Amino acid sequence: MATTRMLRSVAVALTLAQTLGRPRAKVFATALSAGYEAMTRFGLAVSGATIRVRGIWPTLFAAPFAAAATASIMLGLDADQTADALAMALTLSSGAPGGHSAGVARWI
Repeated sequence: MATTRMLRSVAVALTLAQTLGRPRAKVFATALSAGYEAMTRFGLAVSGATIRVRGIWPTLFAAPFAAAATASIMLGLDADQTADALAMALTLSSGAPGGHSAGVARWI
């Protein structure tokens, strides 16, 4: 996965850290790890290395999912809330440059 898209988790964690106040280092590190792990597993699940030839950018496809995973840890969401956040992120994933044709934002 491209490093620039992996930085999405860092941006989400830093933004939430500033908004929520200074989180514990362990929470911050866990959130970053969750985002990276989510993006890596998602990329493997959708065969990220091979779907690019079909016009789907795996990093754009996985970025909302990774951002939701990161935010879920930073916000202290429970399992059901995290599942909801990840599901919403998947509905906003397009994998196409420019996002959905209907004009829906790529991520929350």
